[in-house]
Amino acid sequence: MAAIAFILTLRVDKAAGNVTAGNNKGEYAALCEFITMAQQEVEAPHIESLDVEAYRRVHLLNLTLSDDDWINKFYTDTTRKTTKVSSAEAGLDDRGGELHWESWKLATERLAATPEDPKLKESGAIQLSGLAKKLATVAIKGIAAKAAKLKDSFPEEALPENAAKAAASAAAKKIRDAAFGGEETLMTTLTDITTFGADPSSNREAECKTQPAGKGTHTALAALACVCWQGNRNAVTNGVCNKAMATQTGWSGNDNKADKANLIKLAKSCGPAGKQKVTATRLRAAMTALRNLITGHNTGNLYLGTFITTGCSGSSDSGVCIEFTNLAGGTENPLNKLPWISKVEAATEELEKLTQVSPKAQAINIQLAAAETEANKALKQAAAEAEEITEGNSNPSVATPVLRKTI
Repeated sequence: MAAIAFILTLRVDKAAGNVTAGNNKGEYAALCEFITMAQQEVEAPHIESLDVEAYRRVHLLNLTLSDDDWINKFYTDTTRKTTKVSSAEAGLDDRGGELHWESWKLATERLAATPEDPKLKESGAIQLSGLAKKLATVAIKGIAAKAAKLKDSFPEEALPENAAKAAASAAAKKIRDAAFGGEETLMTTLTDITTFGADPSSNREAECKTQPAGKGTHTALAALACVCWQGNRNAVTNGVCNKAMATQTGWSGNDNKADKANLIKLAKSCGPAGKQKVTATRLRAAMTALRNLITGHNTGNLYLGTFITTGCSGSSDSGVCIEFTNLAGGTENPLNKLPWISKVEAATEELEKLTQVSPKAQAINIQLAAAETEANKALKQAAAEAEEITEGNSNPSVATPVLRKTI
């Protein structure tokens, strides 16, 4: 997981004697953000698909201007009606065919198409001959090589069709897994096992700590249970997170552990999902907000929630919290101790990667379109220069223009 800034904050207990109503409202809101995002649509950055058509146009012009010996290698006979099925059949594996056969094959099919490809006809490439064709061939060869390099440099992340949609779907699965314990697990289908990863049969203070890893660290909802669920002894009057949760059966150990019905009730207490979209920025902000709530003294443990003494048992005279064991005064980011956070981090990085890729994909497509325009202009320029040279040779009094090395 990518590093998240670690800031050690001196913990000042929220209540001098006991946990009181609403003490964990901030933690409740921070964890509810992950519960809410698990139910919302993920919005991936828009990313352009490769403008493969522009590349193919340049390549078609390059093939059209090639000599007959080269072109005939792609067809089964000199009528040029049927294209060979593979690079091996054409004998071109060692001449770039293994890499470029699909593009070459498509170009040969377009060249042989009836009626003639309208854009190819408009370019005038087929009609070129003699000096004009030679000049154009030199120019187009360079442009085609440049277009091939552009195509090959197109970011891999953007190559799949609907790359943004696929990334959004993958991120949504990771967020659901982080919140509820399964990529396809919903609020309506979650259980105590999906939430905690296994039966939360130990005492609450053992389940709500990071060392040894308790089951309360398994998902965002499990963490929410640790910081909000009523204890069965010395419960916080009117609820440590909100008053609505104060009526739940107290949880302290195996005999009265968190069950499916009450876990769903706890998740629903976060409120309706609404229509806000999940973005990389929002995910990153949610992790930062949660990190800032994990505090403690300069040595010993850190805590998410309110700690009084002894452990996170759920009792008002003890603590309603998650214990990050022996992390105070160190350099390790406490979020690393929550396995579900790594899934949120992975989803965030996936979306951030597309944010970085999108400008590159757009820039390459712009250059490919420019290469197609440049190729068509080069054909016209070659024809014009050939005409000037021919006229100059037939009229010695007219200076012959110097041939350019590139067009």
